[in-house]
Amino acid sequence: MTLPIAYVLGLFLLALILFAWDYLYVDIVALLLLLALTVPGILTPSEALGGFGNDTLIVLISLFVMIVLNTL
Repeated sequence: MTLPIAYVLGLFLLALILFAWDYLYVDIVALLLLLALTVPGILTPSEALGGFGNDTLIVLISLFVMIVLNTL
């Protein structure tokens, strides 16, 4: 097992623990993981941010915004 694979596996296990522990919000954990993969060069910035242009993700973000605004 190479060092980058061990690093990603460790981040994956950390993410599972943080998701289960529910100490931080899920979106904050996801953004921190994205940052933790981009800074050391595991992902390029274009790979890391490429998913934000997906139409499905834009629809889901819009739905979350509508839900939050509806609860105010």
